[in-house]
Amino acid sequence: MRRLVELHGGLVRAESEGENRGSRFMFTLPVATAPVVAEAAPPQVAPVDRILAGRRELIVEDEPDNQELMRTVVQDLLGGEAVVCRDGERAVFEAVERPPSLILLDLMLPSLSGWEVARRLRQNQRTKIVPIIAVTALARPQERESALHAGCDGYPSKPFAPDDMTRLIAATLARQGVGAR
Repeated sequence: MRRLVELHGGLVRAESEGENRGSRFMFTLPVATAPVVAEAAPPQVAPVDRILAGRRELIVEDEPDNQELMRTVVQDLLGGEAVVCRDGERAVFEAVERPPSLILLDLMLPSLSGWEVARRLRQNQRTKIVPIIAVTALARPQERESALHAGCDGYPSKPFAPDDMTRLIAATLARQGVGAR
């Protein structure tokens, strides 16, 4: 339930007054301010440059469906080699041992939050300039600001379209001065 709400840009909260007192779960979802209009014709898909070809990227995500979507963008669309970590501790170890060319980082992870992962990687000489894109269902401005302050270079919200992620990766690498090989 939590993931479904988060994928729609919402938040889930839990409250309890203590042991054996029960729990209360609440969720919020954003409301559309305009009706959704279907397109008459499918958009033309432009060919994508395989800007990650020959490069290794780190995907830090605990949800299998999101892992697969990010892997598709990195490998199938952009030609990179995706390495997946399910938790923050392992991601820090993996990134420091073998610095990737890019990190796609979920913020809500087991063992170590994405914010802390970004902070630790920015403090390490081997990973301080590796581009980090926070990919999360947390869409509030304060979460975005916290992620950018922790060292993330981009912040798309889940769910995302693969072509939007492709453009963000290309723009992030271009800002970092990392061109296509």
